[in-house]
Amino acid sequence: MTWVQCRLASPSDCVLPFPSQKASLTLLFRLCVCFFADLVLAGEDLRGIDAVDSELAWIGSVRVAVDKEGFLQLSAGLETQNQADIATALQVFHNLGQLAERVETCVSGLHKNVATALKSTVHVDSFASDPSLSSGGSSASLPTSHSSSTLGGLASAVLPGSLKSNTPTAGASPAWRAILWTRLDKLCSTIVSTISQVALLQKVLTKRRDPVTHALLIDVIRPSDGPTLITSFWINVTQLLVAEFQLAAKNSTFVKNTLESEFPKLVRVVSELWESVSPRLTNLTMPLPGKNKDGQPNNAQDLLWTCLLPFENAYLSRSLSRMFDPVNSAFPSGSVTPPGPDDISSILRTITSELQAANADGFLVTLVGRNVSKAIKLLAVKSETLFATDPEASQISGPCTSSQSRNITLVNLLDQFQRGVRAMPLLANVAANPASSSASLAAVQIIQDALKDVGKLLDNIVAPLFDAMCIHLEARLLKMHATDYSKAAPPSDRDAPAAECSPFVHEFAALVSHISSEILARFKCEEVTSVLVQRVCCRAMTLFVRHAALVRPLGDGGKLRLTADLAQFEVALGPLQVRCGMRLADMGQPYRAMRAFRPILFMDASHIANASAVGDALSVSTALHHLFSRGPDEMQSPHVRAQMTPLKYSQWLDTHTEADALVLIGATLEAYAQRVRARGDKQFAPVYPLMLDLLAHQT
Repeated sequence: MTWVQCRLASPSDCVLPFPSQKASLTLLFRLCVCFFADLVLAGEDLRGIDAVDSELAWIGSVRVAVDKEGFLQLSAGLETQNQADIATALQVFHNLGQLAERVETCVSGLHKNVATALKSTVHVDSFASDPSLSSGGSSASLPTSHSSSTLGGLASAVLPGSLKSNTPTAGASPAWRAILWTRLDKLCSTIVSTISQVALLQKVLTKRRDPVTHALLIDVIRPSDGPTLITSFWINVTQLLVAEFQLAAKNSTFVKNTLESEFPKLVRVVSELWESVSPRLTNLTMPLPGKNKDGQPNNAQDLLWTCLLPFENAYLSRSLSRMFDPVNSAFPSGSVTPPGPDDISSILRTITSELQAANADGFLVTLVGRNVSKAIKLLAVKSETLFATDPEASQISGPCTSSQSRNITLVNLLDQFQRGVRAMPLLANVAANPASSSASLAAVQIIQDALKDVGKLLDNIVAPLFDAMCIHLEARLLKMHATDYSKAAPPSDRDAPAAECSPFVHEFAALVSHISSEILARFKCEEVTSVLVQRVCCRAMTLFVRHAALVRPLGDGGKLRLTADLAQFEVALGPLQVRCGMRLADMGQPYRAMRAFRPILFMDASHIANASAVGDALSVSTALHHLFSRGPDEMQSPHVRAQMTPLKYSQWLDTHTEADALVLIGATLEAYAQRVRARGDKQFAPVYPLMLDLLAHQT
């Protein structure tokens, strides 16, 4: 059969039902006609032969019809996601030598669809005539007897928007915003559809091979090192979004204000768009153009987020301003009066509202979390300016001063604030569910880091006051060194009176009661004060044991009195136990040392070194300090030899380690031994070798 005999009845036969299987076969048959004709004409130039020339026009019409039907089949295959139809159409274009051109035409058409949808979405020229506005009957109620000019004037007055200014009239903004968001949803659907079609087109091109050369069709339309079809399309779409959004915001204050004020909603729309298209963007060619805000190369999502940047910056600026306003209002310039609880509640409500608005999207909640951090730090800075540091702020013995009252009020408010922040839904949810999204975790971490500034300020405010408490309490305990503990043991008669408590313990108890009722009672932040009060209790117990171990001379009667003082001292700490909500027995090492010191007083010196409590509950240095009281006067205590008062020595022990204390004690014992040897004596005090033995086991 010659190629002339392959002629169809007429060119109209080329238009067949589509896209049925019969249509595909007919399409391929006519493609064979064109292909065979090309082979014949390629071998020899047959033009000028009447029989040939008469058929060339018909073959041209067949080629046009094949190309047209192939493109229709490609378009329909993309819309229905039919890979077989797409593959057939691509093979047609490849055999016609038009594959690259027709693929480019197809992709350009899809890009044009996105551009058209985008322009109709963000350009508000048609908003005033949107059917959703006229459905209420506004335009239908216009009189029909007026002239066109009059009608136009009435339309401007009645329709909810001005056709000239492209801005809604008073009261019409909600309707215009509804139109904008509806069109944005439709735009996203269009983008998802086109991305799906381009991705499928690339997939078929990547799988389909030329039956003769076996080359992949994708290699025909692009170089092997060039960007993939979906990469180029995604870059073009995102660049189009950026350009059109910027242009719309520039030309319409309505679009600009809407997308800025309702930015969280825009983020949700774009996030949903990303969730829909991201599975289809798996074969992108890297690197993509540009860098993100962190200076790293853009990924596919970064390209999409770029269209949000102008609105993001404006929204975050407004959000920060909304959070700064109640903070500035609560701390007016020049005032030294702390804000009230209502002011703190207002700040917390504003922060909660901003986080709630942003919490729908991880991308935005992290950004707003940074703003929250700035607001928290601003509050901390302004609070610090109200912090009183004068001497009255840390006085203990008298009534609560105005400086103390201001600081305590400030502490209560800061505690109210930080507890309120931690109770916000975002932070509470992350605390309850550590496996939360990475964005939520990042936002919470940013906020918690900012709260550390509030915590540091709280510590700076209360630390001087509680340090002063410890100093004044130690001053009362130091009076035990002026108490006479040298008395011998009282008579063993059962009717003999019990050892009396020393006056300094009564003074100590009175001061504790004053601190509890006059100062601690004003604090409403148990979370802050309980820890500090516990430290005061631990410090007091440590100091009592330390100074009791240094008491000299110490007779058997003095030991009984010291025991009575210790028991009454423990009772005196009762109000502080109530304030911190913890028993002394639960305060760890200081309490264990205090309980261990009592039996040490009545042990024989030879047994102290082997006592299980020494080196465990009671430090070795404390046991050695007490053993000095068992020696002669010439065996000076370490602080006496070092010419330090008990207070100075106590401060020295605070700033040195146990090892340093043992070195000092060892030097003191060596000085005693040298004095004994210097006068020619060979006999040391009985306690001396025991102390050396105890010291040797530690060094």
